[in-house]
Formats: sequence, structure tokens, C-alpha cells
Amino acid sequence: MEGTGDRIAATAEPGIAGVSALLPGADLAQAVGDAGRLLLTLDPLLAEIVLRSLAVALSGAGAACLIGLPLGAMLALSSAPGRGAAAGALSALAALPPACVGVAAGLALAAAPAGGAALLGSPLALALAQFLLALPVVAALAYAAVSAERATHAATLRAMRVGRLFALATLLREARPALLAAALAGLARALGETGAALAVGGAIPRQTQLMSTAAAAGPALPDPSRGLALALALAAALAVLALALHAAATLLRPPAEAPAHA
Repeated sequence: MEGTGDRIAATAEPGIAGVSALLPGADLAQAVGDAGRLLLTLDPLLAEIVLRSLAVALSGAGAACLIGLPLGAMLALSSAPGRGAAAGALSALAALPPACVGVAAGLALAAAPAGGAALLGSPLALALAQFLLALPVVAALAYAAVSAERATHAATLRAMRVGRLFALATLLREARPALLAAALAGLARALGETGAALAVGGAIPRQTQLMSTAAAAGPALPDPSRGLALALALAAALAVLALALHAAATLLRPPAEAPAHA
């Protein structure tokens, strides 16, 4: 446990000043050009960090979808008292700062039996934190999507006097684009966070270093110019992925739900 904590703490120290600490010893114009070359040539270290980030985010967001989508749908279709309060709680949890979620996940792992603390500083801990971040986002959006379809089609389904299972299947079929948008939003939430990853995994090179943490804190490389170029390349890759996920989710939402500025 102590060794894991020491590794996490050690990786956090260079990130206090962040990428700005690399600027005095680096040529900014050259770093921008080098960042473009790293992206075009698929630099091995860049590719390693990107692939690790995608694997962790897909694992965490995928697990969140397995639980969050049916949870939100069941809540929307339920007539039990307290449904609105539960939906409000999901929305509140979705707005929690990532660092708070990461600290909670770290404490849970540290207190877990059977060597749970040994997972700190591992990709599995990162996936757990991102799962906890994405779960309320996915569930809240699934609730909103199915609730909207229920309000739209409830009168028609009652007039048709169809069975409950048929009505459920109809609502879920109509809500499929919005449910897929909810899944993409969960993935975007997991992929772009920084605080939770640093709290449970640090930014250990070749172990827990993700696009977000490496771009924010600056990769620990001997050459400041290469470190800055890699940070810029990772930030650019992360921005492209985030914008693509946002665009896809916006296109999948029904027109009435799309943001006004989209």
C-alpha cells in the first residue's frame, strides 16, 4: 500500500505547475510543429497513451451503460413514489466534480478487503473511477429519454390497449437514438476527466498515464521540448475525440432536446 501511494504521490509532483513548467525550456513554435509530426507519424508513446486512455474509458463507460441505461429506463417507466427525487439525485451525482469522485473511489478501494488497496495506481482503479463518473450521467440521460417517449406515446398506447411488455418495447425502440447519445455522453465524461484519474492512479508512465493527465501535468520526459510537444499532441487528440463524441451525441438527440447553440 505504501509503495503504491508513494508512486502516485511522486507522479503528482511534476503536475503542480503543469505544462507551464515546460515552457521556459522549450521552443513553443517548434513544439507545435513537433506535436503535429507526432500525430501524423503515430508516435509510439503517443499511441500507447491514447490506446490506454481509450481502453480505460471504454471499460468504465461500458460498465456504466450496462447498469445506467436499464436503471434510467426502469426509473422512467416506474410509477413508484419518489421517482422524481431519484431522478434529481442522479442529476446531482452527474454534476459532482471528478476529483470528489476519485477521492471517494480511492477511499473505497483503500478500505476494501482482500487487497483492494493494491489496486490503487492501476488501470483497474482508473476504470472504477470513470465508471462512477459515467454511471449517473448515463442513468440521468436514459431517464430523460425514456420519460420523454413515455409522455409522447402514453395516450396512443393506452388507446391501443396493448400489453405492458409491448408498450415497454415500443418506448425503448423509440428512445434508441437518445439512449445511444446517453452512452456517448458517458464515454465523453470518462474520457475527458482528470481529477478522478489523478486521485486513484496518479500519472505513472506506462501504467496509469492517460491523455487527460499527461496533457494537463506534462509528460515526464528529459527533453522539455519533446515533453511539451507530446502534451500538445495529446491535448489535440483528446479535443478531437471529445468534439466527435459531442457531435455524435447531438445528432442522435431528438430535435427538441438538442442544445440551442448546436
